[in-house]
Amino acid sequence: MFPSARLIARTLGLRSPLVVSDGAFVVDPGSPAGRPSVLHAHPMDRDLAREVAAFLAGAGVAVVLHFADHLASTYRPSWRQVVRSLGRGGLWHYLAMRPHVRHVAPAELPRYIDVAPGAPAKISAIGREEHLRPVQQALLARLGGYVHVTHSAARSFDVLPAGVSKASGLARLAALLGVPPEEVVAVGDNDNDREMLRFAGLGVAMANASEDVRRCARLVTRSNDEDGVAHLIEEVLLAGGTEAP
Repeated sequence: MFPSARLIARTLGLRSPLVVSDGAFVVDPGSPAGRPSVLHAHPMDRDLAREVAAFLAGAGVAVVLHFADHLASTYRPSWRQVVRSLGRGGLWHYLAMRPHVRHVAPAELPRYIDVAPGAPAKISAIGREEHLRPVQQALLARLGGYVHVTHSAARSFDVLPAGVSKASGLARLAALLGVPPEEVVAVGDNDNDREMLRFAGLGVAMANASEDVRRCARLVTRSNDEDGVAHLIEEVLLAGGTEAP
């Protein structure tokens, strides 16, 4: 979702284009006072989005529609659930994003998709891990040729159009900037980062990433709690190396 990425970009003072919504959009955040512009978009087809949303709602899981400028969600978490999912450090981010979340009844999801200004970039399913696993398997059995399913948290999975990933978004951004893939550095720690790490000339996994994610990377830096990205930039990239000291 672009508002959340723009919030982080503003906090860091970044003005460069952003790959958001797991690669479905490449956006130019613009100036703090200006409007953002979409440089590339690959949202879901509305018919496919309606079918995915109805299937997930019928399976009894919470559903979140990710649009370019807001979320539409059947999920109403308690504060305890928010802290458990995001950690206390992520609580400020959740509070900042609340104005961009619209709550929708499960039965209203297909109609909401019809009347929304644009199609959703992706759809998330939220629930208990043991419940989500068979739901994901059933969804792939039904629509596997049309969707790409990935994970960014244990209690959810994300559904995107087939062929869309962080790698596809990063490839589009690199092409727009005229940067060859071998000169791209990508850093990730989650399942939805794997394609991106394989695409980049230098794919870097955080130390807290799973073994599967680390296998996709050329280099492993320190963990999130150890400022692994800062360490990568200051001690490896600026030092002219591609190996962790």
